[in-house]
Amino acid sequence: MSTLNNKQLHVASRSRNAASNKSSSEEKFMPNLKQLREVAEQLPDPEVYVPHTFDCRLILDGAVHPIKFSKQEIQRGSRLVGRWIYEGKVLIRNRDQKQKNS
Repeated sequence: MSTLNNKQLHVASRSRNAASNKSSSEEKFMPNLKQLREVAEQLPDPEVYVPHTFDCRLILDGAVHPIKFSKQEIQRGSRLVGRWIYEGKVLIRNRDQKQKNS
């Protein structure tokens, strides 16, 4: 009986995890930029909204896809301002959001 080294154990573990996560990865949804812009219109003003996350819903072909944004402070000039971030990758500026009073 041979002993598995760390690399073989890691590969075996990844294969096992990939097989068990296959069904959940098929259910994952990644919105495109146009869809993110659409749901960004639902976002409240990050400067006054207290919770650090906001859940939006995108309805596509009759299916509801939850889109979660988190609030992050960024440096803008000499001050910190709140901005919405999608999965830590896409920054939503205030001008990207539909103006509610226009």
